[in-house]
Amino acid sequence: MRQLEAIEHGDDPERSDERETAGTKPSAPRGRSLQMLQIVRILRNLVRYENSIELRMGALLLEQHERHAWPAFGCQSLEEYAEQRLGWPGSSARRRVGAARALRRVPVVRSAYESGRLTLEQTEWIIRATRKATLSDAEQREWVAHAAPVMMKRLREENRILERHRLEYRAAVARAVTMRHGTHAKHAPANMDTGSGDTDARSANMDAGPKTAGGPAKQGAGPANTDAGSANTDRGPAGASGGPPEASGSAARAPGAAPKCFPLPPDDATWLRSLARVPGQTRNRLLDLEGALLERVLIRGAMLEERAVLRVPEWLARDLLSCLTTLRACVCKEAVASRSAAEEARALLSVRIAAAYLEQKAQVPLWVGLLAALEICVLEWDDPRRKTASSTLQRRVIERDGCRCTAPGCTARRNLQVNHIQERSHGGPDAAWNLHAVCAAHHLHYIHGGRARVRGRAPGNMLWRLGRPELAQWFVNERRIRSMI
Repeated sequence: MRQLEAIEHGDDPERSDERETAGTKPSAPRGRSLQMLQIVRILRNLVRYENSIELRMGALLLEQHERHAWPAFGCQSLEEYAEQRLGWPGSSARRRVGAARALRRVPVVRSAYESGRLTLEQTEWIIRATRKATLSDAEQREWVAHAAPVMMKRLREENRILERHRLEYRAAVARAVTMRHGTHAKHAPANMDTGSGDTDARSANMDAGPKTAGGPAKQGAGPANTDAGSANTDRGPAGASGGPPEASGSAARAPGAAPKCFPLPPDDATWLRSLARVPGQTRNRLLDLEGALLERVLIRGAMLEERAVLRVPEWLARDLLSCLTTLRACVCKEAVASRSAAEEARALLSVRIAAAYLEQKAQVPLWVGLLAALEICVLEWDDPRRKTASSTLQRRVIERDGCRCTAPGCTARRNLQVNHIQERSHGGPDAAWNLHAVCAAHHLHYIHGGRARVRGRAPGNMLWRLGRPELAQWFVNERRIRSMI
C-alpha cells in the first residue's frame, strides 16, 4: 500500500522507502539512459504528429465521402481512393471516416482525440460504448478520464460487459412489450428459468432484414446476404427475460425505449467480476439464452433484432451460410421426427425452438442453425465433468484471472503459469492473493529477468512495473498510473 501511495503522489515506488529514511531525492538518469529517454520522447512526439495528420485526413475524407467526390478523382469508392492515392488500407480509411462522423456528437471526446490524449482505438471504444446516447460534457469527461490511461485489453473486456448489459436491457424491453400487449401462448415450457438475465451478447440471429419487433410470423426467413465478401447477419433477438435491476425497472415503465447506455464506464469491481472463467460457464449462458428464446417463440412475444455485419472473405461467407443452412435443415428434420418422451426431454433446445416455429407454421430462421452450431461446440468443449484439475489451487487462480496473462497489455492465453507475487524464498505463502496467472514469456524472461516487477495483492491490487527502472511505466489493474518518460 505504501508503494501505491507513492505512485499516486508521483514518487518512485521502488525508492519510496529509502527516501522516507534518508530524505534524499532520486538521482536523475545519466549516460545511456538519458539518451534513451530523449530518443523515446522524440519518437512519441513523432507519433503525436502523425496522429494529428491522420485526424485531419479523416475529416477531409469524410467531407469528400459526404459530397460523393470520388468519381472526380477517378475512383469508385472511399476504399479505392485510399488504396490508390494514399497508400492506406481500405479498412483504415473506413475507420477514420467512421470516427470523424461519430465524433461530431461528442465534442469533448473529439478534443481529447485531437490533442493526442486518446488514441484512435480508445476513441472508437468510447464511441461504441456510448452509441445512440446523448452525453453531457461532464459525462464525456468521465469517459475520457477512464479510457485515456487504460490498456486496450481491459477496454475490450469492459466492452463485453457493456454489450451484455445492453442486451439485457433490450430483453427487458421485449418482455415488457409482451406483457403489455398480451400473449398467445398455448403452453409454457416446463422447468424453464427465464429470470437469469445471463445472456451472451455474441449470440446471433442470422435472419437478414430490417430491425423488427414482432413474433416469428412477422420475421423474414430468407437466407443471409453476402455482398462483396461480407456476410450480413442479424444478432439474435434479445430474448432473455432478466436484466439488471435498473434496466428492468425502466423497461417496465417505458416499453419500447431505446437501448440503455451506461452514463459511466464500469468500475474495477465490475471488471474483475467479469474476468472469472469457470468450466461450464459458457454452456450455462448458452442454455439460458436458448431457454429465453424458446419462451419468446412459444408465446409469440416481441423479439428485438439488431443487424450485425461480418466482414469476411467471399469464399468464407459462402461456406458459413452453407454450414448454417445445412444445420438448420438438420434441426428441422430432427424437430419433425417422432420421439419418445425421454428423447424429447434430452432434445437440444435448438430442436425445440425449430419445432415451435414449425408448429406455428412459420419458417425457421437461420439463427436457429447458428444456435445448433454453438451447441455442438459448447457442449463438447465446455463440459465441466471433463475438467478434472479444476479443484487445484493453480487452476482456480487461472480461472479467476480469466484464463489469460495478467501482465498489462498482454493477451496471451497459452502457456500460462502461476507466479508468486511475493517469492516463496522471501516467505511468500501459497495463498490465492499471492498468486496470479502469467504467460511463460512474462514469467521467465521479464519478471525473473529483471525487466518487470509485480507487487501487491491479486487480483485487484497488483502494482506492475514494465521496463527497466529508469525507463519504466507503472500500472495498476491494466491502468497506466505513471510513466518515467
